[in-house]
Amino acid sequence: MTGVDLGLVALVLAGAGLLVAGVASAAWAVARGRLGRAGVVLWNLAGLGLLANIVVIALRSAPGPLNAGWGGVPNTAIAEVPFVWLPAFLVPLAVLGHVVSLRQAMRAQERGRRAAGLSVARKPTDGGQVSQR
Repeated sequence: MTGVDLGLVALVLAGAGLLVAGVASAAWAVARGRLGRAGVVLWNLAGLGLLANIVVIALRSAPGPLNAGWGGVPNTAIAEVPFVWLPAFLVPLAVLGHVVSLRQAMRAQERGRRAAGLSVARKPTDGGQVSQR
């Protein structure tokens, strides 16, 4: 493909896959009525994996030392105005959203274990007070 920026094409396709995964998870949650903690963790891990794939493609297709072995024209479009928002703002925002969602799922699981009486006993704390001897 001459004159076509393969890096940009790959990023668009990977981004479309990530968008399809997000829409599919929302549709599945609505269809089931509830996704469940395991489903939330699975979808978030899959989303983080897709994001990692996009970052690797972006790094490999950009001009520079990581471009070794990339079969196409180096992707310089990512440094121009509408596309610069992807690595600068949208990718970190997506990672933050997945991490927050995973953290909430883990906290909900911990709360469920505590309610069932399965929690591990924690060390008592002194409430931040300094003991005097």
